[in-house]
Amino acid sequence: MEQERLARRAAVAIGMSLALIAGIGVGTLYLGLTRFNHPALSQFPVQGIDVSHHQGEIDWARMAQRPRLRFAYIKASEGATLRDPRFIANWSGASRAGVVPGAYHFFTLCRSGVKQAENFVGAMAQVRGPMLPPAVNLEFGGNCSKRPTQDVFRAELLAFSVVVESALRCRPIFYVTPEFHGAYVAGRLDGPAIWLRNIYRMSEGRGEDWLFWQFANRGRMKGVTGFVDLDVFHGNTADFERLQCDRHTPSSGRSI
Repeated sequence: MEQERLARRAAVAIGMSLALIAGIGVGTLYLGLTRFNHPALSQFPVQGIDVSHHQGEIDWARMAQRPRLRFAYIKASEGATLRDPRFIANWSGASRAGVVPGAYHFFTLCRSGVKQAENFVGAMAQVRGPMLPPAVNLEFGGNCSKRPTQDVFRAELLAFSVVVESALRCRPIFYVTPEFHGAYVAGRLDGPAIWLRNIYRMSEGRGEDWLFWQFANRGRMKGVTGFVDLDVFHGNTADFERLQCDRHTPSSGRSI
């Protein structure tokens, strides 16, 4: 009996210890103190962030003191009418600090591609000069409940891309979450225009077929309050320089 009682106590103690360890692990992940991915500068020399009004007022000069911060994707718009209130301030701050800016649009499944493109282009009206390709944020989180067929989605995204490329003279790229990739993107948009989101591991075995990788969503950096998304570019510095667009540089058409 005594041995059984001691065994039960030991089992309970071990269980509590494991639960405590697991809780600490989850807590440190939630607080941004640890993360799954730590891409090395030797492998990914061009690293950056993506931000929106959720980060509040950003001290770009302080952030730019971090040697690995080379670029920032900044939210410009969402759907057919919404515009990020911090877009121009973030764009100007990043540019002044020597951080290469790029703009992204949150694509909703409930509005037409053309109307969304007009909203995005309107938000971009005040920016000029070198920039990263415009990005289209494709994910279910924060989106509407509508789920169009793949053909309908493809047509709306193509309509969006045609308007944006014509106005900005730069081909869009596509930010996709794993869930959205499986539902709408796999086999259709795979390739060098993809910006992957995977905070658990790198690129899910897709080899060379991606351009950017969002590897963390709870990063911490001096100059910004709270969390910030962390990203890397898939290439070297020369590749990154060639990627940059200028609004006055003509571009050719594309298909999706």
